[in-house]
Amino acid sequence: MSGLGLIGLVTLCSVSAFANGEKLFGVHWWDYDGNNAGQGPIGGWTTETIVTHSAPWWQAPYFAPLFQQVHDQDGAGIITRIDYNWGETVPSPTNPDAANWSQSVVQTAQTLGAYSNTWIIGNEPNVTSEGNGWANNRVTPDGYAAVYKEVRDAIKAVRPNDDVLLAAPSPGGVAGPRWMSGNQWLGQTIDAVHNLGGDIDGFAIHAYGNPFAGADVAAAQFQASYASQLAVIDGRGHQDAPVYITEWARTTSTTGDLAANEAVTAAFITQALADLHEWNQGYHHNIVGTSWFVYNQDYGGWQDFSLEWWRSQGVPEGQLGDMWTALMNASQYPAGIRGSRQLIIPEPAVSALLLSVAAASLRPQRKAGP
Repeated sequence: MSGLGLIGLVTLCSVSAFANGEKLFGVHWWDYDGNNAGQGPIGGWTTETIVTHSAPWWQAPYFAPLFQQVHDQDGAGIITRIDYNWGETVPSPTNPDAANWSQSVVQTAQTLGAYSNTWIIGNEPNVTSEGNGWANNRVTPDGYAAVYKEVRDAIKAVRPNDDVLLAAPSPGGVAGPRWMSGNQWLGQTIDAVHNLGGDIDGFAIHAYGNPFAGADVAAAQFQASYASQLAVIDGRGHQDAPVYITEWARTTSTTGDLAANEAVTAAFITQALADLHEWNQGYHHNIVGTSWFVYNQDYGGWQDFSLEWWRSQGVPEGQLGDMWTALMNASQYPAGIRGSRQLIIPEPAVSALLLSVAAASLRPQRKAGP
């Protein structure tokens, strides 16, 4: 290998995560009653949802107290997912609000921007349940890319240091409401943004554990899911972009032996976060932070996922096999870096190696023959 080739391999790590959100763990939908924030992962992350054209209790002013308390009191990094409406994650091209939606998003960012600087535009656009108003209920990569670029440009005009994340697709192949595979939608959408001359600040991704497999198998499949999505992102030149897992979970049956059911998911949480921490320490594209889907049990219909619900069910809190306890036991894992952890060769070693290569090139060469 030439000296120039060697130098090309010696690169610096990306910068570390923000001051808040110093831990790897987190939740989606922190405990909140409309005025006060309850418990959550101190120093971790929360992913919150703002819906610009829904009921007032899903809009930015309602959530302002939560954002302030979680940021100031709990040291959490806040990732804000912004949707147009339930069932229409970003406005369709024929929606009369489409022309002004970017300004609605900017208004949300200005309202909550003292406590959050990371914004996801939309959610799982490759499922038909998020595509109301779009042709065949499909938010196409090209259509989404146009919305993303317009919204990102509008946010950057007033908040240039914020991160505007590409929406997480539903992971996995074509199945049920998933009309395009997650990785295919992700890759085509990145390409579409590039084709418009746009850039991407970072990515939200989703990954889940198999509810029909044991903890070890579910954790391995979870890792395979996020690794495959990172490969799509890296293959399109975004190795240094911050990536967050803003939904991860394993369904836990709320019937039968609740303690036994919960214990398997608790073991999955323990194994999955240990594996993710190990992944982040290797020479990989890191996951900065994670958000378990979900914590809050009061938003309706999520008991098989809700940590808050399971805290009073199944295995007693504080014991091995309790899901909340498993998450809290992962508090020692630090947040990942923003981008890829790459091999660093210390400068003295590089200099010595380059000198060795140069000396070898100056040695007289032995002639062939007698």
